[in-house]
Amino acid sequence: MLILVRLWWNGEISYPFNMKHKYFFKADAVHHYQIKIDGEVLHKLEFDEHASERELLKRQIIFDEQHPSSIREDDFIEQLPHLGFVKRVISESQLSAIQAIFKLKEINAIEPSYCGAVFRDVLVFYDDQKITGLAKLCFSCQHHVIVGTDLNTTYFGQQGDYHLLQKLLKV
Repeated sequence: MLILVRLWWNGEISYPFNMKHKYFFKADAVHHYQIKIDGEVLHKLEFDEHASERELLKRQIIFDEQHPSSIREDDFIEQLPHLGFVKRVISESQLSAIQAIFKLKEINAIEPSYCGAVFRDVLVFYDDQKITGLAKLCFSCQHHVIVGTDLNTTYFGQQGDYHLLQKLLKV
């Protein structure tokens, strides 16, 4: 026990990535997928009873707050460009700024949101070409679906982080 305490005080204990830095994901690359879609098309997509399989997948990505529920549900990522999402690889110079946003933070109060989420933006985090996390974002109401972390994501985007992320992504 004394040895363990001594090692801890010397800073020599190795912590898992998330515990040491409190980042949601370890990532060396981030891909941003975005869809530009107007209100009329969204309304039709949401309520069309005769939607095709492709439209149903698009509906699930854009409106469903329960999907994906884990990073293992990543089969939809390769379909994003075929559904109208435009892919952009985040530059290395922006990577640390984005990771600083996707980090556990202490917040005293949650900023309220006022709309039904429309997830027009999807971020996919990679480490060594393996998916480590996913984030679906609604910049209109600041709702999010974040999977791939054990950390609490409730306070994500608070205190201006959504605005900063929006600026970084040029949304």
